[in-house]
Amino acid sequence: ETLLFPSQKQYLNYIGDVMNGFIPKHTPLILDRIIFNGIPIFIPQSEEGGEEEEKRVLCRPYIQMFINGNLCFSTLANDEAPKLVKQDLSCVFKVGKRVENDVLLRCRHYVDQNERVSMFRIYFHTSFVTGNILRFNKSM
Repeated sequence: ETLLFPSQKQYLNYIGDVMNGFIPKHTPLILDRIIFNGIPIFIPQSEEGGEEEEKRVLCRPYIQMFINGNLCFSTLANDEAPKLVKQDLSCVFKVGKRVENDVLLRCRHYVDQNERVSMFRIYFHTSFVTGNILRFNKSM
């Protein structure tokens, strides 16, 4: 079990759910928005130390969405990603896209045109989403 990625465990849970009588619904969903709470520090404080701590940019995240292995949405436009500072408690990405089947959400930190750093990735299958909110925590 320690060799499995969290998403692999999630898919094993899907299999267990089906074996226990869960009937997956095969209807598409609308992914309205993605919210993540807590801003990680991806940009170290400059050595000059001239920046005000509250206004220092900590992270420049963007989201990519893949459905069945194909990139179908990205919040990165014209090499622009939001600049999050310490006082930002969360980040909201408006998506508004229809999703169906296997979905991969990948969040990356934008450094420049040639460099990006993976922050997290989440896989899920829409047939196993119950309710209108899908939540993941840091361990997933």
